[in-house]
Amino acid sequence: MNNKKQRLLVAAFLMSQAPAVIAGYYNSSIEGISLDGIYTPENLSNISKTVCKKVYDDPNMDKEHTQMCERGVQSAQRMAAVYAAGEGTHLGCVDGYQQGLYRGFNMTSNPSVDILREEQRALKGVTIENAVALGKNKAAQDSRYSTESEIISRFRDNVRNDASQTVTTPSKDYSDVLRVPRFEGFDDGYSRDGKGGSFNDVINAGWVSSSAAIGKRIHARAVARQFGLRSSLADKCSSTPILFDKGLHTVSMWDLFSAYGEYNFKDYGWKSTSRAWNKFKASDEQEAIAYRNIQDVREAYQYKIGYHQKRVIVEVDVLDANGQPTGEKEPKKDANGQYVYEEVDDLNRPIFETRYRTVSGKSAQDLKDVYADAFSESYRNLAKEHFGKAFVSTHTMARNLGEDSGKAVGLIVARDLAKQQAYDEVYKAQSATSFAKEYENLFVSSWNKNFEYFVNNPMVEITGFDLSGDGNGIFTRGESLKSVLGLRNLGLKSGKIKVSLDSSSFEAGSARSEYVTAPAALNFTHKSASAQGKLSNNLSVFDSAFLVVSIDGSDIKKVYELKSTDSKRIEILDVAPVYQADTRINSVVAGDATVFVTVKNPSNSETSSSVDISVAMNDGRTYTATTSALKAGESKRVPVRVTGLDPLFIINQGLSGKATSKVAGRVMNSRVTSRDSVDFDTAVADYFNSILTNSTTNFGDDDYKEDRVETLISIILTATERQIDIDWDSNSRVATTMIGALQKEYKASAAAGKLNEEARETYKTLAQELEGLYDDTFGYKDYVNQLKVFNGDLETRSKKDRKKD
Repeated sequence: MNNKKQRLLVAAFLMSQAPAVIAGYYNSSIEGISLDGIYTPENLSNISKTVCKKVYDDPNMDKEHTQMCERGVQSAQRMAAVYAAGEGTHLGCVDGYQQGLYRGFNMTSNPSVDILREEQRALKGVTIENAVALGKNKAAQDSRYSTESEIISRFRDNVRNDASQTVTTPSKDYSDVLRVPRFEGFDDGYSRDGKGGSFNDVINAGWVSSSAAIGKRIHARAVARQFGLRSSLADKCSSTPILFDKGLHTVSMWDLFSAYGEYNFKDYGWKSTSRAWNKFKASDEQEAIAYRNIQDVREAYQYKIGYHQKRVIVEVDVLDANGQPTGEKEPKKDANGQYVYEEVDDLNRPIFETRYRTVSGKSAQDLKDVYADAFSESYRNLAKEHFGKAFVSTHTMARNLGEDSGKAVGLIVARDLAKQQAYDEVYKAQSATSFAKEYENLFVSSWNKNFEYFVNNPMVEITGFDLSGDGNGIFTRGESLKSVLGLRNLGLKSGKIKVSLDSSSFEAGSARSEYVTAPAALNFTHKSASAQGKLSNNLSVFDSAFLVVSIDGSDIKKVYELKSTDSKRIEILDVAPVYQADTRINSVVAGDATVFVTVKNPSNSETSSSVDISVAMNDGRTYTATTSALKAGESKRVPVRVTGLDPLFIINQGLSGKATSKVAGRVMNSRVTSRDSVDFDTAVADYFNSILTNSTTNFGDDDYKEDRVETLISIILTATERQIDIDWDSNSRVATTMIGALQKEYKASAAAGKLNEEARETYKTLAQELEGLYDDTFGYKDYVNQLKVFNGDLETRSKKDRKKD
């Protein structure tokens, strides 16, 4: 088991988890064992008669089986007398001691009224400086801005409607707004101030955390004072022979106390026979050695391995005049007329040897199984008696010791808890009183200070923020800006304030401030006399610029709730920027397209001249168009015609570009156009057919028709090679291929009478080249049938003939 399992902690604190079973009496924590039970292992000395009865009565069992059963019982008796009794002794000590600890602790750990009063008397008249200081600190934090909002509200209500009215002073009385917040005080002074000694030892030992409840820390510290940090059950319960994990030997005293009378003994019960059996099998005792050396019971038997030999005359067939066998035999003679002899098996004289075999039902494993069954059944009965007798006798002794130890710790805890409760009561009351007094003092001080600010200074807040430029309704790159502010002076004095405008989008060094005279107690508007900043020429149209305006005076910044800054985000525009650019392919074969460029004038005045538009296409060429001057707010969708394109460029690359607008030579902005493209197979087929039917002379980069046809045939072959594995018997699948697209063009042109002889021959040649692409047998005929649309005379060939090509 790992350390966590060894510790067996039940996380609870003091009496919050008290089990009802221990309220006034003791009980066994081991399932199946009662403290009131009577256990007599000595009465089971003849248990073999019961356990082995089934062996005695079984006609298939012999003396060997009986011997194994009786020896299994004897081994179980010895193991139970040592280990079951040892486990009972150990667990009886552990269980009794931990229950006694809890009961004894509960008897003494609650502080009596007399002890608590004694500790309260000791603190009577004592001022706890830390409690007072904490209360003051909290008051300082909570009251920091407590007067600002009310004073600002009063002086706003006092602002004049116009400059002709007399400046008056609002009421300074704060009695109707002073509200000291409810605060009960800090109730953890004992812990905060480290009273009663340090908790570092028990925290460092891992018994409790620094954030644990003060009661639990006091409890842990008392255990450490009584027993030491390293004390464990080994100091209380002697080590006896056990079969379970030895973790209980090393359980600390704090582990016992923090379990509060409830231990989990599921891994330590007496019912398991496997632990005893495994211990027995692995031991060095003579019985275990004998068990491991059990052999098969063997019996002898005779096994025939051959025959003795005898000497006989060799017989051969008698032959007739023709040299054929007559069916009779005669003795064989050698060249000297002597009979020929040979050695043969004498079937009347067999040869045997003695061999050995395992008697059925008496193999070593059979006998060991009888031994193990007898051990298990015996131990199951013997263990409870040995365990129970040792457990009950040890439990009484151990719980008495545990009670004494628990009482001793409880007395320490009771005294510390009384000190803690008394100290925390005073701490709480004094910190609450200190808070209330300090909050009121700070409120009054803050009220008077802030009130004087507004009486003796211009205290200006921003009520509105706008920007002014060159007057055309938009903000452009390089434009100089002025601030337009709505301001309110809440103060009763007029005076100068500084107005500043700044932005990271300004040209370096262009931001400036200016001073404004704020009339006393009056709303007013201020527009900067000169530019306060210039937008950078490096900005792009549709960028945004973030601008911040701020005001400052002698005491404005001292009142945090007074709005002294404002901000605005603006969009950078120009008089005719490109808002959208869409590419549209008109004709692949003609190499013709149009880019529709949308330009708009967002300003409030007409552009100074016409708008020039250029589109740099992805084929490397630039195309232009011009539109008349744009009126204020006017938008136009200007078509830019793109012509003379190579059809193959359109097919392979699609069309896109970048549109740029200019007014009087000045660039407004550029915007990437949308991309337009065509279906590859359909476009190639259309282009190929258009050339063959003389519908186009646009041969792109190829100077001659023949060269472009050759190029297209190569493209068609490559595309078909990629599509060659489809089901060519399915017209719907064929329609999605290059061949399907060509068939559509071919049939339409044939029906319209546009296919001349040259075109037909070219299609036939194409069909022949396409036929040579098919390298498989399956589906070949279906493939050729599709090509016969172009060449009705096309013949199928064997795979062998196709490979020759």
